[in-house]
Amino acid sequence: MSGKQRILVHSIGSLGDTIVTIPALRVVRRRYGSDAEITLLSDVTQPDIVKAKDVLEGTGLVDKYLEYKIAGGAKAMLPSVFKLWKMLVGGKFDAVVYLMTSERSAKAVQRDELFFKLAGIKKRYGFEPFSDEYLYPRDERGRPKQVPHEAVRRGERLEKYGFGKLQHDDLYEAFLIPPDAASEKAISWLNERRQFPDKVLVGFCPGTKMPSKRWPLDRFEEIGRRLIADGRFEIVVGGGPNDAADAKTLIAAWGQGLNAAGEFSVMGSAALLHQCSFIVSVDSGPMHLAGVGGVPCVSIFSSIDFPGRFSPLGKGHILLRYDDVDCSACRNPNCPVKGHPCMTAVTVEQVWDAVKKVSGEIGHPL
Repeated sequence: MSGKQRILVHSIGSLGDTIVTIPALRVVRRRYGSDAEITLLSDVTQPDIVKAKDVLEGTGLVDKYLEYKIAGGAKAMLPSVFKLWKMLVGGKFDAVVYLMTSERSAKAVQRDELFFKLAGIKKRYGFEPFSDEYLYPRDERGRPKQVPHEAVRRGERLEKYGFGKLQHDDLYEAFLIPPDAASEKAISWLNERRQFPDKVLVGFCPGTKMPSKRWPLDRFEEIGRRLIADGRFEIVVGGGPNDAADAKTLIAAWGQGLNAAGEFSVMGSAALLHQCSFIVSVDSGPMHLAGVGGVPCVSIFSSIDFPGRFSPLGKGHILLRYDDVDCSACRNPNCPVKGHPCMTAVTVEQVWDAVKKVSGEIGHPL
């Protein structure tokens, strides 16, 4: 039998969550070394989520993947819970590292730790709930205060258990590099379709699964129109299959542009966005993929969450957000407020000023 340590890491496993977990996974790998076998346990109950394996394959951070699906009432969940328990017992793990969302309640964290204990895992790290005062700070007007990034919170958990601190490069340097095959496919796709290969390529990512994070499409149209009118830029619109119609609408309005929505896998989308000089986006998975690949993002954020929690990792980004609404940090994915003020209050001129700044920083002043 191999003497290597078997380490289980528990995380949600969706696209955005996996990306913000990467810095902590780097800490875990440094702690245990390249000889340890690290297995990621993640939830795949929602059928349309991007799986963690699709993001992490080839990074060297995770060696194996375990998935579980638990849904329904207590009685319906029992067979799935028992199946998961058997998997964990059979895995003979030396330790479990808990990298679930920082908002997990104290009761849920305690329950989770007990489950791993009953599965025979003696060493358990990161089972540290955060207080509401830390998670949800507000000023005297009731507006949400800036909070630590979700990636930082997970690093803080590990630090309390002696894993060492997150390093600067864990958060701010490009650390998700697509495999060569994905990059070659993206470059080939672009070479076959670009009308203006000598122009600066800019990515637009207007799509989101959350209506409360949507910025009006006609405003993206206007930003794109101004870039195209400058004469030095070509635009590729990215996203998933559900974003293809919006991409088609934008390209028809501009009279040019590339529709990449739904054309690529997760790593393929990352490779495509990494060919861009910068992107213009809402808060979304593609934004995070671009950010961790070192691509500057001009990002429009809703105020449904606390500022700073899910900013794109990396550097060179400009985030636009309007919090001067009574419902700020509402946590509602479907905005019930007429006019959706926290997003519509972010104007075209504000976004255009941010685009000009980022463009100037990469050597193409507008």
